[in-house]
This record gives sequence, C-alpha cells and structure tokens, in this order.
Amino acid sequence: MQTYEFTLHLMPTGLPTDEEFELFDRQLSRVCSDALLVSYQDRCFLNFLRLAENEREAVLSALEDIQQAGFHVLEEDAPEQVIVSYLPCPAY
Repeated sequence: MQTYEFTLHLMPTGLPTDEEFELFDRQLSRVCSDALLVSYQDRCFLNFLRLAENEREAVLSALEDIQQAGFHVLEEDAPEQVIVSYLPCPAY
C-alpha cells in the first residue's frame, strides 16, 4: 500500500460561513480522518493523504466516504478533476 495525496474541489463557489465550515468539517471528520478541509480564494477544497493500493482506489474510496458524510459528487472525470458539492446538513 502507498499514500496518495490529492485534492477534491468543493462546489458551489463562494466560501461557507464560519458556522457552515465548522459543520462541514465535523461531518467530514467522522468518515475522513485523512482529509483536511481548506478554504482559499473563494473556494473550498478537501486535501487527502489516503493509503491505498493505487491512485484510483484512493480517490474512489474518498468519494465514497464524502458521500457518506452528505456531500454530492458533481463531476468525476479524472482524479485531478473531481468536483464535489456541499449542502448544509443538520448536525448529528
């Protein structure tokens, strides 16, 4: 197994409020302990360091995990071009 580093882009554009950002971070931390939620220049990203057999497995397992956290995959053409949407969800 090897560690793969990749970034998923979150949509829509525009930064969430501090409250939304903390909610998203809590939701993600339950299922993605290897991801860091980052905001930069009016965008949000998920930076992953994921252990897997190959890059494809790393990205696909990350996508499964973030969907489990209530996020929606908008585009999945290539590992470097995955776009994910976030919607405010009730706190658990």
